[in-house]
Amino acid sequence: AVVAISLLLAALLIPDLRSRALDFLHLGAVRFVEPTGTPAATVGLDPSARPWVLSLPGETTLDAARDAVPLPIRLPTYPPDLGAPDRVFAPEGPVDTVVMVWLQPDDPTRVRFSLHMLGTGNFAHKLTAQLEETTVNGAPAGWTTEPHEYLLFIDDSDPVPRAVTAPVLLWAQDGITYRLEGDMTLNEARRIAESLE
Repeated sequence: AVVAISLLLAALLIPDLRSRALDFLHLGAVRFVEPTGTPAATVGLDPSARPWVLSLPGETTLDAARDAVPLPIRLPTYPPDLGAPDRVFAPEGPVDTVVMVWLQPDDPTRVRFSLHMLGTGNFAHKLTAQLEETTVNGAPAGWTTEPHEYLLFIDDSDPVPRAVTAPVLLWAQDGITYRLEGDMTLNEARRIAESLE
């Protein structure tokens, strides 16, 4: 399975192979699909708008999320001064989900980064033009810096499209899909991902 995912991630860098690979590529609870039009992330996005992750339903506390969601909630220990998340969300949906958000210390209206933990199932579709192969703790992972749409399946309603302009690192470990989104380099993202405890 590791080899197969690695080959599929590599295929995404080749346009004619990427279109076929994206038809069936899953990385944990996230499925990659080809966009059918111009992604909302690339048009009409207001940089001053409230970050989409702060508008998720199900805001709660870290302790309450640990009690309510049957996932082992792991926190990054890098950077060393990070501390606990500033906001925590556990939206109801077809997959157990916890989203933790760290805000910029000098501006609490801006997101430093968010860490999404998704249980097994099909929680989201990601529409992306390019996915770079990388690893987290030796396991296959995907990295993109391109604007794209992230389609969230919340409750039993139609998927909710979210415009993503920040880089995203995506990997799966021990049956949990992790999605790290924030304005950072790949090396920084991998250090955060590999620091989870």
